[in-house]
Amino acid sequence: MEIIKKPIHNPSIYFETTLKESIVEPYCFLDIETTGFNRQYDQVILIGILYFEQGNYGFHQYFIGQDSNDEALLREFSKDFSRFSTLITYNGLSFDLPFLRDRMRHYRISFPYIHLSHIDLYRHIVQHKNILQLDNYRLSSIEKFLGIDRIDKIDGKESIEKFHLYRRSLDEASKKEILLHNYEDLLHLPMITKIFSHIPSPDYIFHTYHDQIVIGEKQFHYEFESKKLRFSSFDFQLKGKSWSYENYHEIQVNDDLYQFSYDSITGEFVLKLFLFHTVIDGKFDLYYLKLKELNIGLDAKDSDIVDNNFIMVINNRIQYEKGFPGYGKVFE
Repeated sequence: MEIIKKPIHNPSIYFETTLKESIVEPYCFLDIETTGFNRQYDQVILIGILYFEQGNYGFHQYFIGQDSNDEALLREFSKDFSRFSTLITYNGLSFDLPFLRDRMRHYRISFPYIHLSHIDLYRHIVQHKNILQLDNYRLSSIEKFLGIDRIDKIDGKESIEKFHLYRRSLDEASKKEILLHNYEDLLHLPMITKIFSHIPSPDYIFHTYHDQIVIGEKQFHYEFESKKLRFSSFDFQLKGKSWSYENYHEIQVNDDLYQFSYDSITGEFVLKLFLFHTVIDGKFDLYYLKLKELNIGLDAKDSDIVDNNFIMVINNRIQYEKGFPGYGKVFE
């Protein structure tokens, strides 16, 4: 296993302003290369991250090299990755993250992106197909649409072929092509945010969150998208999907402060937190949660936000604060 580090010149990284301002630092872009699509039998051969931390960009690649399996690569990546707050991918919700999760589970490696906010650029772009009208929405097609040139000329399938050639003959040229393919995929991810100049800008960027909740003695690891948060005058509702479904049967809990239901077949859950209401300055509605009285483990990492013990709703819009979504401070 080999870790490759490259210097990145900050001004060379374009990142659309609205998106950049919506995320929590430190953040990273992620892209993986694998030997195929089967998470049980195929392996991760390369993980690349382009990250922004303490005012500077950096770039790391974790390459499997001549190792017989991907365990060492995944362990090293997991240790380094835990320091980031926000993750940005292209189709990572469907491919990169499930693949990494299952391969890590195979080696009993801790899943490293609990508490991460995740932005999948593909999900944002593809919802505007009727405006863009591209033949397809692969990363290379978005690059072509925006006039972004690549030095790399291979695709994912050819990357696998190059890897097998490298393993058989230690062909350094094949290794360089694989690394370049991954490097340019990552370098272009912030650049493709230029596409937001061709489509209507959203009011806010949808994030996908990974976190955990404790109901009784049962711990659920889950993911949900911020666009699936729902607010009414009575409750704050969170819908998502848990990958704890292998451990638990169907669950239904009714409490004075919340309701929780879990479908063990689909892995989907609904959590309703009941809201309490007051008015500030005679004009602002404040809907708040009695967080400290909840007998569930909402593991929000920013204690100063949790201590505020409320969410703010102005004109029926939840005002988000950086950190766990739904908690915030008063902003006019």
